Amino acid sequence: MTLANCPVTDEVIAQLVELTHLACGDAPSDAPDHAHHEHRAHIRATGLSGAPGLSDGSIESIESIDSLDGIEAFDAFLATHGWRYSEFDDSYETAAGQVIWSGHYDGDPGPSGQTTWATFSVYDPEYDGVSDADHLAAVWGRARGWTLHPDEGRSRLDADWQAAAALLTARFGHPSAMTSGPDPADGTPDADLHFALWRGGDQLLCLAQDTDPVCYSCFLRNVLVVVPADRDTALPGPETLSEWYAAKLLGEGVAA
Repeated sequence: MTLANCPVTDEVIAQLVELTHLACGDAPSDAPDHAHHEHRAHIRATGLSGAPGLSDGSIESIESIDSLDGIEAFDAFLATHGWRYSEFDDSYETAAGQVIWSGHYDGDPGPSGQTTWATFSVYDPEYDGVSDADHLAAVWGRARGWTLHPDEGRSRLDADWQAAAALLTARFGHPSAMTSGPDPADGTPDADLHFALWRGGDQLLCLAQDTDPVCYSCFLRNVLVVVPADRDTALPGPETLSEWYAAKLLGEGVAA
């Protein structure tokens, strides 16, 4: 059994909420997808100092991210919080190392007003008794800010989930719904997947366990998902939370 993690923090939660709000309010609605891809390539080549509105790698001349529009605001967000482009396709790393997808998993991660996904713990469940620990170590064990725990397994994954749930509860109050359900690949009670949902203003925050899409779904992960939502959006209850999450997962294009 092997686990790798980069535990979620209160600071990262605040940044995800900020990013989702920025994506909803400042995304250029008529910007073609290829422009975002070209912009990402330019930033990778020149660094954030090559971004519009940023000079000499600094944001000291920017009074407020809110005063910028679209891609400029997004680049200012990255620079302000020390995020960078990740080695994983179409994703970012926080300053601590959590891996973030914003928008479609296999599409443009720029400001899109869609869901933000933060993977912070990944575990090799050894389906059918077959270990893939070397693969996990090669992928997640080398990620910046991540720690490999060769002798820890599902109990550590659940402990990381509970720690993140405690942070979210301290910030947003008790979850509106919480549930556990069997892992389709492992029906034993000890392998139940956990889900919880909070409302934070005009966002929903879902803490979930699912299969890790980076490694062809051969691992389990903890993921914090921030979903833009109207304040009058009806929230799922415990009986439907896991189904709501799966529908949202598929609806955002994040294949699990």
